[in-house]
Amino acid sequence: HGPAQKPKGKMIPETPMVSIYVSENTHKERAYVTFLAGNGDYVKGVVGLAKGLRKCKSAYPLVVAILPDVPEEHREILKSQGCVVREIEPLYPPNDQVSYARDYYVINYSKLRIWNFKEYNKMIYLDADIQVYDNIDDLFDMQDGYLHGVLSCFCEKFWSCTPLYSIGYCQHCPEKVTWPNEMGPSPPPPYYNAGMFVFEPNTLTYENLLQTLQVTPPTPFAEQDFLNMFFEKVFKPVPPVYNLILSVLWRHPGSVDLERVKVVHYCPPGSKPWRYTGDEPNMKREDVKMLIKKWWDIYDDVSLDFKPKSPNKLISKSNIITSVPEQSVTYSPAPPSAAREVVEVTSPEVGHMIDLPLISSHKVQDQSEKVVIQIRVYSIRETAGNGDYVKGVVGLAKGLRKVKSAYPLVVAILPDVPEVHREILKSQGCVVREIEPLYPPDDQVSYARDYYVINYSKLRIWNFEEYKKVVFLDADIQVYDNIDELFDLPDGYLHGVLGCFCEKTWSHTPQYTIGYCQQCPEKVTWPIEMESPPPPPYYNAGMFVFEPNLTTYESLLQALKVTPPTEFAEQDFLNVFFENVFKPIPLVYNLIMSLLWRHPENVEQDKVKVVHYCAPGSKPWKFTGEEAFMDREDVKMLVKKWWDIYNDESLNFKP
Repeated sequence: HGPAQKPKGKMIPETPMVSIYVSENTHKERAYVTFLAGNGDYVKGVVGLAKGLRKCKSAYPLVVAILPDVPEEHREILKSQGCVVREIEPLYPPNDQVSYARDYYVINYSKLRIWNFKEYNKMIYLDADIQVYDNIDDLFDMQDGYLHGVLSCFCEKFWSCTPLYSIGYCQHCPEKVTWPNEMGPSPPPPYYNAGMFVFEPNTLTYENLLQTLQVTPPTPFAEQDFLNMFFEKVFKPVPPVYNLILSVLWRHPGSVDLERVKVVHYCPPGSKPWRYTGDEPNMKREDVKMLIKKWWDIYDDVSLDFKPKSPNKLISKSNIITSVPEQSVTYSPAPPSAAREVVEVTSPEVGHMIDLPLISSHKVQDQSEKVVIQIRVYSIRETAGNGDYVKGVVGLAKGLRKVKSAYPLVVAILPDVPEVHREILKSQGCVVREIEPLYPPDDQVSYARDYYVINYSKLRIWNFEEYKKVVFLDADIQVYDNIDELFDLPDGYLHGVLGCFCEKTWSHTPQYTIGYCQQCPEKVTWPIEMESPPPPPYYNAGMFVFEPNLTTYESLLQALKVTPPTEFAEQDFLNVFFENVFKPIPLVYNLIMSLLWRHPENVEQDKVKVVHYCAPGSKPWKFTGEEAFMDREDVKMLVKKWWDIYNDESLNFKP
């Protein structure tokens, strides 16, 4: 399973990452992962975990992220147990002057490096003091786009630094203590134990984590506090059976059915099986002693030792893995203002966070939470900033009124848009907002159309944080039926309509060469000689639904600095950036004009809500009917339909 190669028509960002090539039989899409530092005895915990996963017949490998100070002897032990050993660099927070709940917690920030293990689509993180007693592979099927984990317990003295401990409040029994009004309107958001969680590695989420760490003061529970803050809005709790924190046995005994527990976390003082003496508080309990014995039964079971199918392959794989240290990722530290925002944002890697990119929790009035937005793009082949696309925006504003949309139209304009055009837009009820131009680095590419270069300025709209959700529409689009339902699409994704590769403008791509198109993938089998699967879904960036967010915006700017421009400019860029969080929607929301003649079988004109006049010669305000396909009756009908709205004075804005 080597990493899929992108087709030539698809842009590849130059974000540093590590690719590890292992046996073809390795489940590269999914893996368990744990973390190990130093030359202490935690290596026993990892060995026990590896054997536990084998005992419960997990289908996926265990990756061990190790720091450079892990001795060679311990590395060999891990390899001999079938672990995938991967070295990472230590990671520390800035201004590390906090008093941690336990001194060694500071090194746990290095755990963030696992978000850069992008060769895996989904991973389950398990601390080295965890044991798995029943198969938990079902966790890999948890919903994408979220971080899944088990709620913590705040009842141990360990948490005495928190207001929750002082009032006796715990997430495991929230009904027992009424939240005091003087402490705020409601309890804090759900807080999970970071010894076990399900996540999706993603380079962009990884960079966001590093960037946010630089402006986030460390706190007593180190990376656990940090991850809870970072992923707050995309956290989903899973049942405690997937991470039984041992102290729950005596703090909330009524909530524990040991026969159903799948994962035990030996985290209270004195509970590490390989250090167990029974002297610490609660360690003489029969249920604790039973769980200690259960751990040792697995650790001592030689039948659970790893048995490679081919010793040669094991050695070869190990040599490859250990020879690939993690590379550094360059990023620009966030400005100080970001420190105020990061406590209210979370990711799609997004991973992708998103993967990726983070979803703002910025609160706005209900009526302005949702907005249709249009970036004002002028052709650089005409008088700069003074073209006739203003007619397209006016037509769009009137079209949205005709279909009785409940939300405003924001027009992002560049500084060279003349005052007369700004006044026209305002007179049509548009919210006019000026943005600065944005260009890619080393702009020496030949764009599919010359004016595409200015379209990178479209990225500025991710900075419109006063809006919770936005529908972007190009100026050559018209809306013929209400599409307000798009605002109710699931958060955390970018939604759009798949493009078509059948026009000559795509002649530089392998899709065009072999006649492959997303609109009819069943008609052309993807050739084996391409040595990669079909490319990921690719959407037309003339219409998409997204959530503005400052952190995502900064990530976009950062990625743009290291991404060579390509033929389709910002459309290529956005497709790569949001690849792992893109969700397709029906083509009725963005009928690309060429589909009328390339894929007529896919088009039901009576159901089409949005028409995109993007084919050469199809702009209604420039239409002559002389270009290819422009003499078709369906095209002429749609051009007339646009003019009927544009010329309808009853649709003018009435303040």
